[in-house]
Amino acid sequence: RSEMSQEIGKVHERIDETNRSLNQRIDSRFALLVTIMVAMTGVIIAAIKI
Repeated sequence: RSEMSQEIGKVHERIDETNRSLNQRIDSRFALLVTIMVAMTGVIIAAIKI
C-alpha cells in the first residue's frame, strides 16, 4: 500500500508540474496578445489622426 501511495504522489507531482508550465505558457501568450492589441490600437489611432 505504501508503494502505491508513493506512486500516486509522484503522479500528482508530475501533474502539478505540468499545470504550472502550462499556466506560465498561457500567461506569456496572453501578455503577448494584450501587448499586440494595445500596439495595434495605437497604430489605428495614429493612422486616424494623420
